[in-house]
Amino acid sequence: MRVIQILRRRPLLPALAMALGALVMLAAADTAGCTASAHNDTPANYCYQVQIEITNATGADIGPGDMVRVEIPASTWIANGLMDERAWDILPIQSIVPNEVTLTAQELTASDAGWWIDTASVPDGTTGTVTFLMGNSYQRRDQGIMFTGGEYVRGTDHSDYDQSSMILDIALTLTDDTPRSQGIVDHRISNTGYSVQLLDFGGLQLSYAVDAASCELAWQSAWTGTRQEFSFRYTSPNATIYRNGTLAKTCALTQGAIDNAAVDYWIGCFENGAGACNAAFMLDGAFIQDVKYSSPTAVRSHYSFDARQMVETSSVNPFAGTITDLSPNAHTTVYSFNRPQTGITATVGAVQLASLVPAAAPSGALSNLTGPAFGTSIATPVAESGAGPIYDLILDPTADALPASPRQMTFAIMLTVIGWVFALYVYKRTRYIPLTLFLLGTPLAVGGIQGWVPWWWVFLWVILVIGAWWATRSGEAPAGG
Repeated sequence: MRVIQILRRRPLLPALAMALGALVMLAAADTAGCTASAHNDTPANYCYQVQIEITNATGADIGPGDMVRVEIPASTWIANGLMDERAWDILPIQSIVPNEVTLTAQELTASDAGWWIDTASVPDGTTGTVTFLMGNSYQRRDQGIMFTGGEYVRGTDHSDYDQSSMILDIALTLTDDTPRSQGIVDHRISNTGYSVQLLDFGGLQLSYAVDAASCELAWQSAWTGTRQEFSFRYTSPNATIYRNGTLAKTCALTQGAIDNAAVDYWIGCFENGAGACNAAFMLDGAFIQDVKYSSPTAVRSHYSFDARQMVETSSVNPFAGTITDLSPNAHTTVYSFNRPQTGITATVGAVQLASLVPAAAPSGALSNLTGPAFGTSIATPVAESGAGPIYDLILDPTADALPASPRQMTFAIMLTVIGWVFALYVYKRTRYIPLTLFLLGTPLAVGGIQGWVPWWWVFLWVILVIGAWWATRSGEAPAGG
């Protein structure tokens, strides 16, 4: 009866309760990364996932570096809001999140775009699974082209490629540091022009050639497997090589301005002297993400291999396409990928919520038939969720600012403070203690569901509150006579 009387005297109270409930739902919404989240290393930080099954019937194992072509409904995913319009928000993995694999997306306006995936390992006669996690605006995938000995990029000869002084910036990752001689970037013939290549000369070297002279930098094994950003510069008579912004080598060469080279511009290969790629020097075991060529005053060509700049023009081996120049000069290049796909079948599954389906659980893992841990055991920890504005704006920054404090203890304190804000406001408006206590505990309950606070803490807090309320009421009751 007292509740009814309160509601009659305060008709805005139900609206207030609904507003507070909506706020709690917003804070706890398990959007799996649909809201902006600075974390991008777990499936819970993403909105969607799609599994791609790769069946290998080639007669040989598919290993790291072997690229598999998969037709992706890119335009449909973008139109339906499942994927970023640049394909930057994808985390491609095999089995578990740390196992990220290489992905080259392209032709985002097509409903059957030919994308390339490095499946890492699919033995002959088996089926492997690659999972795309999508929908995290903080995932900034920087793609490139994996060169495996059958690929090249070619630009038609132009005066913009011929500068008397030059800067050539290349971002690449070598997956194999075996000494070998292969082309990285080439615009050089008959000792005129410039080139950057891998060189087998007493170990693996980076060789920067300008006309008839060259400057070598020894490759260090510590660089292998990680992105390296090199800048090859020449202003007569000095050639310099920078690595990750630091000067690594200076060579005083013996010629003046760079001579113009009447030859095409190649990435991943050398010109063979007859207008074609020299297959003996095609680049292998390298992932190139960016190639930018400049004069001292302006960018002359720039290829970042972004999905929006790449379009496939032939879907049969050798696969072909175009790559748009990001500079104002519009020097579109063509690519050729010699990657046989006979015996390989790729099947793209349906896009599903990342929060509902395990992301490619490792083989041997058992499915959880009981659903999430909520309600199963107060001693069973729930995985911390990184979803919701309260997590992003309050909880996570506070926990990061207090590294010496256990995260869940910090979360419990902050959620209790939030609960007191709700509780004091409601008590001031209603003077009704049960409703006040309910609002005080709601943030902690949300924290238990989201994995921010252990359930045993919530359970102890409930016992404490009920006990305190019972003791208070018992003390107020008149003594029996």
